[in-house]
Amino acid sequence: MNKKCVKILAVFVLAFLFSVSLDAQNGMSDKYQVEYIDMDRGLPCNFVVDVHTDYSGFLWIGTSGGGICRWDGYEFLTFDYSSQEL
Repeated sequence: MNKKCVKILAVFVLAFLFSVSLDAQNGMSDKYQVEYIDMDRGLPCNFVVDVHTDYSGFLWIGTSGGGICRWDGYEFLTFDYSSQEL
């Protein structure tokens, strides 16, 4: 095979692999619900240091300067130095 045929074959193989990967990503995105949690939703600080999910299903978010937050799917409960819950 000459160089031109190899280049054309390589382009077709890459195009096929790219289309397969796009189809796999679209299929997986239908299985999950994506939700953005930011300061507009009640997060006290946008700089997130750590994220953890506990056995009860709560999402715990450690922030830099904003304390620790618990997200229950609807609202935040924030624990910081000035919080009465500590």
